[in-house]
Amino acid sequence: MIRRQALTLLGGGALAAFPRTGSAQTEKVRYLFPSAAVVTAFAPFQIALSKGYYRAESLEVEFLSGNGSADVAKQVGASNVDLGGGVGETPIIVRANGVPVRDVAILGGRSLHKIAYRRDRGIGSIKDLKGKTVTVLSYADTSYFTLLGVLAKNGLTKNDVNVVAPGSSGVAQLVAAGTADAMCGVPEHIVAIQQTGTPVVIVSCDQYFPSMAQSILASDQIIARRPSAVRGFVRGTLRAVRDIMRNPSAAVQDYISAVPARRGEDEVLLKTLTFYAQQVYPGQRQLGAIDVPRLSIVSNFYAGAGIVERKVSVADLYSNQFV
Repeated sequence: MIRRQALTLLGGGALAAFPRTGSAQTEKVRYLFPSAAVVTAFAPFQIALSKGYYRAESLEVEFLSGNGSADVAKQVGASNVDLGGGVGETPIIVRANGVPVRDVAILGGRSLHKIAYRRDRGIGSIKDLKGKTVTVLSYADTSYFTLLGVLAKNGLTKNDVNVVAPGSSGVAQLVAAGTADAMCGVPEHIVAIQQTGTPVVIVSCDQYFPSMAQSILASDQIIARRPSAVRGFVRGTLRAVRDIMRNPSAAVQDYISAVPARRGEDEVLLKTLTFYAQQVYPGQRQLGAIDVPRLSIVSNFYAGAGIVERKVSVADLYSNQFV
């Protein structure tokens, strides 16, 4: 289900600062998030809207919320929305099922997913996860598939660990409560554990398996018919990513201005955006560009592990023409 977000709440400042100067020249873009639009991971998009970066590209952007990256990809592929959010691996999964979408930008050179394990559980390396309980968002989520890739690189399988999928809130809660020993999830989950004072060791999954960061998804159809809209949206978003990388503290205030519902959460927002700025966004020769060999390695793993029934051409999974 797609949930419409009120533009006046998400980007009212931008509308005031950048009044319309000829609606005939402004393209409308509907962008679908895989979850609620107020999730911190989507800060670059909210900042880009609020600071007028999309308007500078002659775009009028509307944000919508969906139900997971696979749902987003289906909506984008069916042209129910113009663009959407996933992770770099999303086209590998959905394209095998006939959904014609591809990555047009990757928001960072590091993995979105990290493994965090408690310091009090006798875990000194990934291999020590054998026999331990590890949380993921769901068994259909990229966090689970990434965990499988990391385990495989360390001589382990899913049968060597007790993987549980308690949903988004439970990923961190079970580790903080001591019910689980470790987690594989996103920066927000790790910061949530740290906020409880629970000591954890953090391992970026790309140390072992080349999983990727968030991506912007576009259909073959919109790439062919509206390349200027895709390019403008990518440029506006990457401009905000650069803002966060340069100054996470200032970005927190920009984000709160864009999403007033997060006011009063300055401390946790600063920790989370600093995490993204230092451990997710860096590492690309060209910010936003898709690393084709990396995509190929992940695609091969997904096919070999039976995560997808058939392998599709890597050339059909991405486009670097917009970064």
